[in-house]
Amino acid sequence: MRMKFFYQFIILASILFFVSCLSRRTNVSAYPNANLNTNTTPNTDNISSENQEEITDSVIEYVKSFKIITGQNYHRSVQLYYYGLKSQLQETLVKYDPKKGVSILLYKKYPKASFYAGDSYKIPEEKREQAVSVFAPLLDSLVKKNRNGSIFRAEIVVFGYTDEETIDTNTENYQQLLLSAQQRSMTENEYINYLSYLRAMEVGDIINEQLAAEFAQFNQNEKAIINVIVEGRGIEYPDPTRDYKSVDDKRKITKVYWKVY
Repeated sequence: MRMKFFYQFIILASILFFVSCLSRRTNVSAYPNANLNTNTTPNTDNISSENQEEITDSVIEYVKSFKIITGQNYHRSVQLYYYGLKSQLQETLVKYDPKKGVSILLYKKYPKASFYAGDSYKIPEEKREQAVSVFAPLLDSLVKKNRNGSIFRAEIVVFGYTDEETIDTNTENYQQLLLSAQQRSMTENEYINYLSYLRAMEVGDIINEQLAAEFAQFNQNEKAIINVIVEGRGIEYPDPTRDYKSVDDKRKITKVYWKVY
């Protein structure tokens, strides 16, 4: 009798062992790609440099250009300078609207301006160095004094103007202007708007060159967002409080304004 119970016990134990093995095999094979390693610490040794940039929020220098025609048919160019965290660049670009109106009442006027004779719109090469020195103090006071580690936001506006002098289509300046605009001819309104824009661009280019040089000296702790807006204002009066003649050299001018946010 004892032997009978002993054999029954052996048979029952064998059946239970077989069922247990079958169950374990089924659980593992149901997830063929399962990682049985219980170590959950991530290994970053093999992460590519591209993925490393996503992990580390680096400081970058970025410049974006815009060119638009405003509602008044004025030509406008904008240079957006960004120096800061890569993760915040997209937010800055989304928030900025290059088409927004500009009211000089909200800005400070730079005390020096550029004047042009006749239908000219270029600063002569022999006077360009002098023009650079005229606007250098603006960058010195605006940028250098604010490089203190905290985020710095500013805007520089350059407006160009002209008068109502009759257009002489036989001049070299007129032909060069058409070439710049990539047009064969222009209406009077198109001409005066574009002429005033090119005058503003002469000064705008000088400011952009100086600003780019300043950005090259920034360090990892400095952050800045600066917009340089260049726009031709046609035959608008440079100073709305003054009386001008229809043909007046004092209207052939470029003026600069700025503000810090």
